[in-house]
Amino acid sequence: LNYHRRLLNGITSSPHSQPVVIPKNNTEKPKGLTIRERFEDFLSDRKKSQGIGENAIKNYRDAVDALVFIVGDIQAADVNYDLATTVRDTLLELPTHRNKRKIYRGKTLGELMDMEIPEEHLISGSTVKQRLENLRTYFKWMFSRELIDRNPFEGVTCKGDKESWDLFTREDLNTIFNSDLYDPDSTYAQRTSTTASHWWIPLILLYTGMRPGELLQLRPCDVIETDQGVMAFSLTDELKLKTKNAMRDIPLHPQLIDLGFREYVSEVKRRGHDRLISGFSLGSARPANQVTRWFNSNYLRNYVSGIYEQPKKRLYSFRHTFHTQGISVANIAPERVQQMTGHAQKGLGATRFYNKGLTVDALYGELSKIEFDGLDLGQLKDGWKRFSRL
Repeated sequence: LNYHRRLLNGITSSPHSQPVVIPKNNTEKPKGLTIRERFEDFLSDRKKSQGIGENAIKNYRDAVDALVFIVGDIQAADVNYDLATTVRDTLLELPTHRNKRKIYRGKTLGELMDMEIPEEHLISGSTVKQRLENLRTYFKWMFSRELIDRNPFEGVTCKGDKESWDLFTREDLNTIFNSDLYDPDSTYAQRTSTTASHWWIPLILLYTGMRPGELLQLRPCDVIETDQGVMAFSLTDELKLKTKNAMRDIPLHPQLIDLGFREYVSEVKRRGHDRLISGFSLGSARPANQVTRWFNSNYLRNYVSGIYEQPKKRLYSFRHTFHTQGISVANIAPERVQQMTGHAQKGLGATRFYNKGLTVDALYGELSKIEFDGLDLGQLKDGWKRFSRL
């Protein structure tokens, strides 16, 4: 197997004296269509049919780039099941971020395969699983258009090693919202570059179930108010969203209003800020990267270490906590919670195409059912005002 990998990389010498088995050329296979040749057409079609966002596009590109790095930009018809499984096995032996780490940058496949790569540097099973799924989708698209006669990645699987994030317990939430960021007597704000935006992020995520990347992109104009006085976040196609389902209006939980969010929005507008949550650069990568790094690697580790020591409890746990609280505790219909969080409405069959969901006012009534027993945030009212910067 290693010998053939070296051949793929153009290395003809081998320390082993093995016979080389060259597959017979099948003249019936379609010729001239390489792996990359129709890839941009595929992405264009996925944008139109599925509404995929920039993050999904990057994942598809990473998957195809990895495939071409291993086998070359060969004819798509020449990728068979055996080669697809070899690709999977090779991915599991390659370093993650190989072009960003100096020790791996610029090295050929053969050179990487000859290295002793530390386990902590290897691509995770979850990442390999995602890349296989993306390749399976791409080759399925080519098969459906009769560009190839089979999908070689069908049935090629990899066990992911990444489970869902754990929920925050009542004790966890009390610990977080009584930590230095929320303690009015703490000098944390003076000792760091913390702003009112930092103060609001965990609270908004807990009471809306939003994705962190969605929150960071919101502008003052994305805050709307209905005739009934219900404030809501309006997520439109002007933002970089994960899927079409992510386009939605999310009513603001009454707890956020009680803590002073209406006044906060007014202050953001008065100061002329272009985004509700300031101080985090969106950059060209995933919008959530910076805020995730701040909360997980900085704040939890240094100021809420008891939670940081539990590796499955991170920023995304707010979203999972909201989702579980809504369905399992507040007994809100799953499709209503899915409407709030921007998930595809599963379990509705074909009716999901006709179900447009509740209005913002009606959804606010459902959202208001979500309460976290034993979590008292009354002492936090207007706490954001003690920060000089938004």
